[in-house]
Amino acid sequence: MAVGRHSAPNGSEQQDSTNTGGATHSVSNVRLAGTRFKRTEDTKPEQRVEPPVMPYQRGPQDASQGPRKSHKPVIIAVCAVLAVLVVAYGIGVAFFSGHFYPNSTIGGLDVSTKDPQTVIAELEGHMDEYTLAVSGQGFEWDVTADEAGLDADASTVVNSAIADNNPWSWPIQLFSEHVESGDLTGQFDEDVLKQSVDAKVSAFNKDRTAPTDATIKYDEGAGEFTVVPEKIGEQLDAGAVYEKVSDAILALEDSLELDESVLLQPSRVADDKRMAAALDEANGLLSTTITLTMGGEEVATVDASVLSGWITLDDDLHATVSTDAMKSWAAELGKKLDTVGTERTYERPDGKTVTVSGGTYGWVSDEAQLAEQLAAAIEAGESTTLEVPCVEKGVEFNGLGKQDWGAYVDIDLGEQHAYYYDASGKLLWDAGVITGNPNAGDDTPTGIYKLNNKQTDVTLIGMPDENGDPSYESPVAYWMPFVDNLIGLHDANWQATSSFSDPTAYTYVGSHGCVNLETGKAAELFDIIQVGDCVIVHN
Repeated sequence: MAVGRHSAPNGSEQQDSTNTGGATHSVSNVRLAGTRFKRTEDTKPEQRVEPPVMPYQRGPQDASQGPRKSHKPVIIAVCAVLAVLVVAYGIGVAFFSGHFYPNSTIGGLDVSTKDPQTVIAELEGHMDEYTLAVSGQGFEWDVTADEAGLDADASTVVNSAIADNNPWSWPIQLFSEHVESGDLTGQFDEDVLKQSVDAKVSAFNKDRTAPTDATIKYDEGAGEFTVVPEKIGEQLDAGAVYEKVSDAILALEDSLELDESVLLQPSRVADDKRMAAALDEANGLLSTTITLTMGGEEVATVDASVLSGWITLDDDLHATVSTDAMKSWAAELGKKLDTVGTERTYERPDGKTVTVSGGTYGWVSDEAQLAEQLAAAIEAGESTTLEVPCVEKGVEFNGLGKQDWGAYVDIDLGEQHAYYYDASGKLLWDAGVITGNPNAGDDTPTGIYKLNNKQTDVTLIGMPDENGDPSYESPVAYWMPFVDNLIGLHDANWQATSSFSDPTAYTYVGSHGCVNLETGKAAELFDIIQVGDCVIVHN
């Protein structure tokens, strides 16, 4: 069977041949308004449905949507910005490889964004004219470059500082502060600066109150020691000032304000745990009471009020008794007790009141030995009585200014008469005397002495004359010296008997200083006087 030809809607022709059941049918497919029909000779056209749109397929475009937008402009803009940033970053790296960052200083000099050569020139001029104004705590000082020994190598300093730049991180560094003063370390003369600081601080401290350490002090009202807190004072610590000044100079700062940290500090403070232990030790030492006697008479008492002045703290904060303090106290006591050479007044048994000073007789305490005995007694911690050790002793102790002798010879220069009294005041001997000639400069020395010796048959030899010969040689039967072995009582058979009853004879026939006696009277005195008896010469 022949196949017919049909015209398709698009003007093309399509021919199809189908063999069904031994018969041949002619089929023509026609698309009308989007609907496909199949027509055969024996059937009506049949409608064909389009398959549903799957989720991953784009369905028919909604008429309400506009045309699709492109992202290409955004990408282009981002790339442009990135390119600009890369270029800017590279420019920054190049620039800050040879320039300082903003907010950069060297020794107080602003070097922001400057190149090394410019900074070197500015730094050299800045350092030559440099002055640091130091003040605070009453201290004023303008430190010059010479006083500081300032001599920094500007080229080395600047090049070292610029080498510390990390140009690759310049975006971060822009917002940071850069102080390059560390590169100035060691650029001043430490010895010169220390000498300058020491001199200035030493002069300042002369008129300032020094710090005081915490210590213990005796409270008379409480009868015990208490802790006295430390005080800082007004003096400066040269070492602390040096540290502050050197740091400021390293940074080339213009001024420096000193705070309280530069003040000299006490070495001992009240809250030191050792202070409490020292307080207990000190109060423990106060328990001793020592009674002092001289010649059996009570002369002083060492109790808490006295001991408190001797107790001090050593470097390890232990309470100790100061030997020096004891010796000083013993010396002061000696001034109240020692009678040798002091003025003394007594009433002679015949009623005459005599006042005389000088001589060698009386009491003299041994201060060093007394201090040792006191130290031993305090260490023992027991109350006791001590006799004051002496290097010289009288017969009895009655205090300063009073008679402290027993038997004595009273030589009255005005009367030109001598008396010998026993310890009870009884007159045992008296005689007229001829004493030293004052007109020849040979006065008999006044004072209270003791008899040093008794000898018989002695030749008295005078001082050498201009030829080296003795000025005199005088044999005597009885020699009783009381001023060393130079001046004494002795017989003088070369004197006229009448002169011993003439109270003016000494002015023209007086001795070389000795007390002349008639031979019989000298013998009488020699028999009763004892070595150590008191000899008083007075006007």
